Amino acid sequence: MIFPASTSSSPLPLENVRLIRQNQTMLVSTPENAHSHPFEPFELPPIHKSLCNWMFQLADDFRQQYQRCLAILLFLDCQTRNWGLGIPSQRASHDTSCFWARRDDFAHFGPSIYVAGSFQTRIFSPEEQPADAVPNSDGLHLVLQVEGESACLFAFLRSREQLQSILPDRIILDDLTAALARCMDRVQLL
Repeated sequence: MIFPASTSSSPLPLENVRLIRQNQTMLVSTPENAHSHPFEPFELPPIHKSLCNWMFQLADDFRQQYQRCLAILLFLDCQTRNWGLGIPSQRASHDTSCFWARRDDFAHFGPSIYVAGSFQTRIFSPEEQPADAVPNSDGLHLVLQVEGESACLFAFLRSREQLQSILPDRIILDDLTAALARCMDRVQLL
């Protein structure tokens, strides 16, 4: 989970973007009472499939090596509108991970970088649903349900207190297929 700033002397968490639904569009906006630099709202960009594949592989490698779930924070550079990721502080167990965003973990990030969601692997008990795993913070949240050798990806958008399930294909841009299409005139198949 991504926790709000505390009043203790512990380091402040990174700030989350705020998502605002406007008609059929999801806009990224500066959080209310933001400490970082404000920016003009813009449409939530899709996340690249290559970045998702990297997260899937890392989570699978972690699962193979430690038999534990892993959480990854999704970051959005609100100046360049590019996605990035980082592994936050967390407690990883067999079926879940409890994670939080600490400024100290990502002190090298500039003021235009905001937390914009999460990715996590989960094993659900029979009474749990994928939506139960989504942190209570605005953003794009990807939940990879793992069970034995199979996996199923769920995607959610949280805006304020509203949680919307979306098809992963609606938010993941297949940059790999696009890259191949752009170079096929230079590739001769033998």
